[in-house]
Amino acid sequence: MTRWEYAHLDEHNGHFSLDFSHRQHIELPKAPTLYSVWRTLGDDGWEMISHTPAPAASNSRTWFKRPMV
Repeated sequence: MTRWEYAHLDEHNGHFSLDFSHRQHIELPKAPTLYSVWRTLGDDGWEMISHTPAPAASNSRTWFKRPMV
């Protein structure tokens, strides 16, 4: 059975934080766009499983998973 590592990316006014299920929290430097952060995570093997925009247009939370090595 595959074991999964999970992460959620929070975006608020262009500032990003990334919380992992099996490693330390990361504050990301200001990125050009939310899509560029998604692309970077995808290139690193993360699969997007959910995206929830918050009521304010500048807030969102995105969940990712990838197999644990």
